Amino acid sequence: MRIPVRGFMAIISISLIGNHHHEHRIKIEQAPVKGEVGVSEIHVSGPLGGRYEKAASTFPVWVGLGQPNEPNNPVSELPAKIWIDGELVDERDVDVRWDVLKYDVPYNGIPSTEVSNTRHDAVDKCNELLDSRSGAQRQEFMRKGGRWRYPHAIEARIEQKWVVSEGKIFGRSDLETKTFVDTAPITVTVVCKPLGGVTPVAKLPSLIKSLKLRAEPMGEINIGNQVCPRQVRLYGTIQTSRSTRLKSLMRGPKFLTPPTEVRFNGPETRSVLETYPIVWNNPKDQIASNAEPPTPMRQSVAFSLLVAQEDGTPLKQTSTTVNLACKVSKPARQMRVINN
Repeated sequence: MRIPVRGFMAIISISLIGNHHHEHRIKIEQAPVKGEVGVSEIHVSGPLGGRYEKAASTFPVWVGLGQPNEPNNPVSELPAKIWIDGELVDERDVDVRWDVLKYDVPYNGIPSTEVSNTRHDAVDKCNELLDSRSGAQRQEFMRKGGRWRYPHAIEARIEQKWVVSEGKIFGRSDLETKTFVDTAPITVTVVCKPLGGVTPVAKLPSLIKSLKLRAEPMGEINIGNQVCPRQVRLYGTIQTSRSTRLKSLMRGPKFLTPPTEVRFNGPETRSVLETYPIVWNNPKDQIASNAEPPTPMRQSVAFSLLVAQEDGTPLKQTSTTVNLACKVSKPARQMRVINN
């Protein structure tokens, strides 16, 4: 039978040596979740169509812990203390049963494995991943987000004190306090959330009753001897079932509008308008005045309208494609002057 430590304090001398033992008396490790280690995720977010600005204040860590063996000649034990990334997160009794526990750990950056006393910022990492891409790859990252894995990023530590008997001296039991310690590396994944996704995420499926987008060519521009549309006018309509505030943005080739706030005072329809400047290629043979009548230039341009909640969470998206074509202008007749 184990006797509490304080029961011995008054009648038996205790040697408080305080040795730390990395023996198999106590064990901690990162526990896999659904078979995968490293799902301790730090979520980073930003405004719709903008940059990353904020990391979650806490992130989850799953650890498994247990007590494979007791020390020799045990007398009593104290509750085990558990630290994660230097923070004391729990004190609990541990036995031979293997427990898997989840702790929400305060986010305080990610310790650098290269430079001591330095921590990486998850927000900076997401913006670095965003800035390393351009064009279609950057748009893809903004739509889908990304992930960056930090193996062995932080440390989990468990410590437990035992009082053990070291035999008898002059008829008295000589007791010693031993501290058993185990540590485990924790892999952390930074999750850069989408800054405006293409996949509808309808947290409020009944909020958006209708979302439409229409595109029409507007204006003219002369390119060689062709007359082409100058711009595309985009007409979006949003119909809601109740009062709310939303944000909308439109996308096209190398075209992304800033988020626009749209207010609804009840079940009603609001319009959003944008103008897209058309870029036409200008073949050299289009300029030559004596060239044969050219083939009219054509192009198809795809656009999308995304609606999100005020915090940037996407709600619904729609898209449309407009087919554009130029007209070949007839060359002016040249007047021949006859000298008498």
